[in-house]
Order: sequence, then structure tokens, then C-alpha cells
Amino acid sequence: MLNAGKKILLNSTMKIMLILSVLAFIACSGGNQYSVETTSAIQYRFNDASVAPDYQRNYEITVTPEKITMEVDSYGDLLSSEEFEISSEDFAKLIAQINESELQTINASADMCDGGTSEELIIEQEGKVVYSSKIEHCGGNEIPEEAKNIQKVIDAIHQLVPNYQKFLE
Repeated sequence: MLNAGKKILLNSTMKIMLILSVLAFIACSGGNQYSVETTSAIQYRFNDASVAPDYQRNYEITVTPEKITMEVDSYGDLLSSEEFEISSEDFAKLIAQINESELQTINASADMCDGGTSEELIIEQEGKVVYSSKIEHCGGNEIPEEAKNIQKVIDAIHQLVPNYQKFLE
């Protein structure tokens, strides 16, 4: 009878250890934290430098599971707004790129500089912001080393917009 009690206790302990091991593995793995099912929007914002209105272009690209929207403005005056369909495959590829990039939250401010450009990347899941980073550039400085993976996602977003450079003219 005593052996049966030890066996039950040993089995229970082993089950608890197994569950804790799985939970620890999940918590420590850098696996995909974004999914096609829960990601509701990915936004990229580019804020241009302080230049004459004829040359100043801010733009925002918003990607949802159904569409891509690109809006361009100059000092608050809307210059263009376009909407494109996105295939479920392309949206899934963007989510895969985000997961592969293992994004870190960055808030890189350019010290002692006014009027430079800045970029923001925001990811929403089920309508709530779950990731946000901002990079400020001063005088055309390169993207900070710790933000290189963000640039991969930005490049993937740009590739989704047909002829996106034409919108900035």
C-alpha cells in the first residue's frame, strides 16, 4: 500500500515537472509572437524633415489582413490617399518577416538635432497596440545598429505598396 502512494506521488510530481518544463520552454523561446489570426494592423509612419512644403512628404502605410492604405501629406495637407487589396499570402509573409526579425522595442532619439526625419513601426493585435518603436534620424544618419531588424520589416511593408515611390513625388 505504501508503494502505491509513492507511485501516485511520483507520477503527479513527474506530470507537474513536465508541465513546468513546457511552460519554461514556451516562455524562453523566441518563437513567433505575432499571428495572422490576431494581428489586426501594422503601421509604418515616416515623418519628413523640416523642408519647404513643395518637398516635404510625410506618409503612413497601414496594412491589415484585407488591405493596404497609404496616405501622404505635407505639413498636414493630405496630398494622396490610396487603398490596395492584399492577399492572405502576402499578409502571412509580412507576419512571418516580423516574427523572423525578432523585433525589439526601440526609441532611438537623435540628440541635439531639430528637423530631422523619423520613422515609427506599430503593431496591433486585436485592436490593441502590442509593439511600438520610433527612430529619429539627424542629418540623414544611418538607422541605429540595434534597429536593423526593424528596417527589414519596413522594407517588406514598402514592397507591398505598388510603386510606392511614385506617391512621394
